[in-house]
Amino acid sequence: MMLPIPILIDWANLRARRQAIIDDNNRRENLRRRFQDYHIGDEVLLLSYRPDKMEPRTTGPFTIETVHVNGTVTIRHNDNVVERVNVRRLRPYYRRH
Repeated sequence: MMLPIPILIDWANLRARRQAIIDDNNRRENLRRRFQDYHIGDEVLLLSYRPDKMEPRTTGPFTIETVHVNGTVTIRHNDNVVERVNVRRLRPYYRRH
């Protein structure tokens, strides 16, 4: 049955609680991320897209030629071939000494 009772809602409080939940979820998700700043001359491994069972997961190492502001880098495969790839397809390469 519908009753003509006014509903009192504090919209500012409701909005603040929702925003607090969103901020907390964002903070927890960013804790798992590893941020990497790439520089010219760094060596990186290029991740393979959906490799088969026995195929290597990465190729490389390749040298970074240029770092772009939109989240891409230009890597040099050899003397004649350069490729511009997204940083999500890269992993830093650490040489063993």
